[in-house]
Amino acid sequence: MKYRFGNRGLAVFILWAILLSCSGKHVIVRSFDAEESVDVEIKKEGCALLRSILCDIHIEHIDERKWVKLLKNNSYIDQKNKGTIYRIPPLVFFHSVIRNTGREPLRVESVKLSYGNIVKTSMKLKEVKKYVKSPVYNIFNFKSILSRKRLLSENYCIDEIDYNRDTIDYRFNFIPPSDTLIRIVVFEWIPVEIRKFKIIFSVTRSGIKRNISFNFIRNEFRGYGKDFIRKRKKEQDDYID
Repeated sequence: MKYRFGNRGLAVFILWAILLSCSGKHVIVRSFDAEESVDVEIKKEGCALLRSILCDIHIEHIDERKWVKLLKNNSYIDQKNKGTIYRIPPLVFFHSVIRNTGREPLRVESVKLSYGNIVKTSMKLKEVKKYVKSPVYNIFNFKSILSRKRLLSENYCIDEIDYNRDTIDYRFNFIPPSDTLIRIVVFEWIPVEIRKFKIIFSVTRSGIKRNISFNFIRNEFRGYGKDFIRKRKKEQDDYID
C-alpha cells in the first residue's frame, strides 16, 4: 500500500480503512505489541516503559500510522522528494527512548532481536539501504532516521513528541547523566510463524552491565467485522482519553 506524505494523517488513515474494506474479507491486520508485566508498563498506542537501576527505556513498534507522524519531522525526510508517493519499507522498525537516570555516562552497547535460537543485531545504514533501492522509498532520509537524537522534552512516545521542536542531532556515543536519547532501531522482517520475540538492550554504566529486555507478541485480527470495529473503537477511545 502506498501513501502520500503531507499534513493529512487523518485522510491517510481513512484511505487505509477504505482500502481494507474494499480488498475482501481475507484482510489480516498485523501488529507487534509489547507485553505488559511487573516490570513493563504499557502506555497509550502501544508505547511500553521499563524502568531499571541504570535507565528508563520506552519502546514501541513503528506501524503505518506512526510513520505518518514521524515523517512530519523535517529531518526524517529527503526534502527533494517531499510530497511524493511512498511505501513503508519491508523491515521492522522500533522507536526507543533511553533516559540516563544515574550520575555517570551510560552506553548502549547493542540492541538485538531474539526468537527461538535466532539473535539478530539491529541493522546498520548500509544494510538497510539494500532493502530500499526502489524510488517509493526516496522520501525517507534513512541516515537521519537511524542516527541518534537528543530529546529535549519529557514526552517519550511517538504520539506525544514534537520532533521538529524537541529533538536535535546527537554526536556522542554515550548518554550523559539526565540526558534522553531517541534511537530508532530496525531489523529484518520477522517470519510470520514467529508469534513472540524479545528486544534486548545491552547497556553499561560505571562498569555495570545490564541486559534490559521487552517481550513482544505478534497480534493479528481481521480487517473487518465486529472484532475489527471493537479494536479500532478501543484505540480511538484510548487516544481521546
